[in-house]
Amino acid sequence: MDATDPAGDDNGPGNYAYPTSSDFHAGAFDLTDFQVYDTGTTVTFRVQTRDLTPTFGSPLGAQLVDVYVHQPGGSPTSTAASFQTRNYAIAPGSAWSRLLEVQGFGQRFVDSTNTNTVGTITISANQISRYITFSVDKAALGGTPASGWIFTVVLTGQDGFSPDQARGFQPTPQPFQFGVCATASSDPHCTVNPGTVPKAVDVLTPSSVTQSDELDYTKHQPVVISGVAIP
Repeated sequence: MDATDPAGDDNGPGNYAYPTSSDFHAGAFDLTDFQVYDTGTTVTFRVQTRDLTPTFGSPLGAQLVDVYVHQPGGSPTSTAASFQTRNYAIAPGSAWSRLLEVQGFGQRFVDSTNTNTVGTITISANQISRYITFSVDKAALGGTPASGWIFTVVLTGQDGFSPDQARGFQPTPQPFQFGVCATASSDPHCTVNPGTVPKAVDVLTPSSVTQSDELDYTKHQPVVISGVAIP
């Protein structure tokens, strides 16, 4: 599987703004490509960002990638986000039986209980190609991905000091917090409680879905994110 994502949409529903610290580089949260490979006894995933400058001493220190895996016929499944405080849900048609959560300072590979660890993720990153590469045991994933498997891919900022490992939001950008909006505004997108917005800076969307609508928390409560299927 190889699914591209537009460059320049690293603003959630259209209004999010990056933290202001120089630690964060333009494009760090801009998902541009997602790939899945059958690599023998393992399955390998690759996520490309527009910028993958090492951050906080890690080759992928800025990013937090969640891949929710739907296997046709897989059971049991969940539509919950990795943590409730991520403020989104997964679409029922993309309900997941495995979750891979990848970052520079930890990982989670769990089943639909969201607590049972089913294996270890091998993670690497390349600043030149801008790909984060991670692989898991094929049997632990549930088999070889094939037609009908669906992957819901969410990119946001990692924060090891946050209980849900995701960087938080404030009404406007702070050195180490995203801004719900770049500047103060009476726009309804900008006046909400920043603790309620979806922690999703860029997502991979099916062709029938626009990110600006899918992540629009003024239209959808809760925000529900759909995955992309292998044809």
